[in-house]
Amino acid sequence: MDIGAVLQQVKEARFSSSWEGCVHWSAGLVSWHLAQRPHTWAPLQEVREHAQTYISHVSSVIASALHATAVAERLDAADGSQLLSVPLARAAELLSPARAFDTLAAATPPDITLASLLHSIPVWIDAGDPETRSKGEFVLEQAFDVLTAHGEYGHAVGDRLRAVLEVNYAVGDLP
Repeated sequence: MDIGAVLQQVKEARFSSSWEGCVHWSAGLVSWHLAQRPHTWAPLQEVREHAQTYISHVSSVIASALHATAVAERLDAADGSQLLSVPLARAAELLSPARAFDTLAAATPPDITLASLLHSIPVWIDAGDPETRSKGEFVLEQAFDVLTAHGEYGHAVGDRLRAVLEVNYAVGDLP
């Protein structure tokens, strides 16, 4: 199947909730960032056995910013059909150092595990030991960087679909 046909199918994707859609799109944004800017993920080399957990946490934080932006922009249709119009720069602003804690505290995902994670990250930073604090700081910094990087190349989530799909296909073709 050619990338154009896949792109059309992806644009027509629907989800059981706008939160599920945000989680899905955030994973794609992270996969592109991992492939295109691996140097920013270098600290994960030191914690290789936990790298996937860190990546998942970053993706979850991005999902919370995408969802908050979708709600603010009234792009949070129940089936996630409007999420491709969510502005990336606006979502990135919600993860700036001045606003990230408020964004995470306001997150209300239907998944209790995701909600617990998002609400825990500020605690890790504020009350954690140095190792826990650095983990939380890394997650927030990476999430902000992912959205900022995508915002440099497109206005909205949908503007980045082709790039995300191309990276996913390239990675899938590796031996």
